[in-house]
Amino acid sequence: MAKQVELFVTENPPSAIWKLPPPSEAGEYLLIGWRVYPEPVDGGVPPMVAEVLAGALCNCATVSFLSDDFQRPRFTLFSTLDPRVAIALFDDAAYPWTQHGQLALLSGKDTPPPDLTAKQIRALTEHRNPDAAKQAGFTGMLLPGVDGDVAGLWIFDPAAKRQFMKALLRGCEAAGYPLSTTTEDEFRESLRCPGA
Repeated sequence: MAKQVELFVTENPPSAIWKLPPPSEAGEYLLIGWRVYPEPVDGGVPPMVAEVLAGALCNCATVSFLSDDFQRPRFTLFSTLDPRVAIALFDDAAYPWTQHGQLALLSGKDTPPPDLTAKQIRALTEHRNPDAAKQAGFTGMLLPGVDGDVAGLWIFDPAAKRQFMKALLRGCEAAGYPLSTTTEDEFRESLRCPGA
């Protein structure tokens, strides 16, 4: 049986149930969710959704994330423009998405990402603070929400947010997945409803 996939987006939901930082001075954020039928056994981002998200992120920015590469010390970032590489951020055992151990920092495609120390990276990971990411020079930040089953994306420039949404829509259309923009209540209900 082929999997049915739907994605949902809502802007700036105030509820704490998503286990994400509240809307901040850094800017607005998008809450991104998905429903896959039949439901996956494991939580987190299903591979087909991760592919669409990684593609949309890399369309707009250099994506920097924690990676379990024994060549580098802990709490170093791996940066890429390649969605086939960026998809790994959703499935790294050393920095588990489902346990809020991962983050993605976005920066311009034409400039190197801001240089951070291991201490700064650890603080961003532990405190999950979009304002600190913006102050460090990043253009956006992606964080896992409740159980890794939703994602919060802060993009600090309205034009970049529009670019991301267009890229996400193109990725969903290419994969044949519906993408809905919803209210927070509709978003919550969309995640609960069983697939057809």
